Amino acid sequence: MKILVIHTGGTIASSYSPTSVTLKDNKAFSLADDFTDIDFTQRLLMNVLSENMELSKINEICRALYEAASKRDHDGIILTHGSDTLSYTAAFCEQMLGGTPVPIILTAADHPLEDPISNGRDNFKAAVEIIKAGKPGVYVAWKNQKEPTFCCHGGNICEADPYSDSFSCFMPEEKYVPCDRFEFIPLEKQVLLIRCYPSIDFRCYEMKSFSAAVIYLYHSATAPTEGEGSICEFIKRCRKKSKNIYLASIKKGVKIYETAENFLSLGGISIYDSSVETAYAKAVIRENRLTKL
Repeated sequence: MKILVIHTGGTIASSYSPTSVTLKDNKAFSLADDFTDIDFTQRLLMNVLSENMELSKINEICRALYEAASKRDHDGIILTHGSDTLSYTAAFCEQMLGGTPVPIILTAADHPLEDPISNGRDNFKAAVEIIKAGKPGVYVAWKNQKEPTFCCHGGNICEADPYSDSFSCFMPEEKYVPCDRFEFIPLEKQVLLIRCYPSIDFRCYEMKSFSAAVIYLYHSATAPTEGEGSICEFIKRCRKKSKNIYLASIKKGVKIYETAENFLSLGGISIYDSSVETAYAKAVIRENRLTKL
């Protein structure tokens, strides 16, 4: 079996210095040493901590994965990544590459590999097992502390909890419908991501540098609708400037609140049944490709 491993940095590649976690020497290459029955090809694409994972870097990752998967020279591809923005990169990868002919597995670590409690080697082993199973698609392999390793579609993984560092799926995997696109899409247009909170004032958001905005609503698909700083006035201002507004956390087939009717009728574009990461990826890709959600 032949597996391509593309490294991008992150905790899984880091080590401890006397005062911090550092990427001075990439340690992720050592993960392949645990296997004797796999022919690994390893490549360093970038070496960054994932809090610095900008849209241009995510696009570079998607291009590298698209080109590698198109060649079909390997039985599968593993991407090592930092955990902070793993869910965002995974969402973009699935929205572009969900129809991949070979399995693409993203994985990371909660602590440097030298730490006895690190889950990095367990996660990498799980990624290999997914490839051995031979099911194409984009997945994330991860082991929460004191739990079994799990596999989740790239567009169904949610950002780690800041207290426990645990990842979770947005919805049960059996209900999730993955994207089947397989296309590299250059991402040049920027999209603003806004999350609702009490007393939010939408007048604070300036759209000059953005082609559109994603508003991730409360779980009931609601947002503040009263006053000059409301979502209603924000959508009106943006639509006058031909800026698209995407509205996410809306459930298909569920009746909405009357307050939501006020802003959904103003020309916003609904994104259904999506995590914040996948909603953002869908909007960015649509703005750069003008495709269906």
